[in-house]
Amino acid sequence: MTPDHLRPTLAALRLSSLEHDPATLLRTLEDEATRRPLDADVRQALLDVRDRVAAERGVPRVLAEVRRERLVRWDGWSAEWDGTHARTGEAWRVRALVAATAKDPTLGRQLLREGRALARVQGLVAVTDDGWPSVAVPLSG
Repeated sequence: MTPDHLRPTLAALRLSSLEHDPATLLRTLEDEATRRPLDADVRQALLDVRDRVAAERGVPRVLAEVRRERLVRWDGWSAEWDGTHARTGEAWRVRALVAATAKDPTLGRQLLREGRALARVQGLVAVTDDGWPSVAVPLSG
């Protein structure tokens, strides 16, 4: 899920004004789901926002030497952020497991496999497994 993919759903539910306050948005969607328990759009928005909130909670501020700054994409087991490389100051993107899955060895190995595969085609990729599996790539332009 990305903010751009979530935005039309929130607009249709008339909740766009809460987009920048995920915790309040989640509570509002919970209330809406209680009022409309069979509404598939409300249910999906609730799950997507729940994953967004979970992506930010409990994850180290620095992953693979990248200071995470802006959430770009998330799913039920991982998230991606744009940020700044701690040593070089350059723009990088980092993907890591979310807190709920950070200790799952299967998902950790999967993320690292994807990072190594990306390194074969892209070149410069940082793959780390120093307690929090993560993969980082420099952003160009």
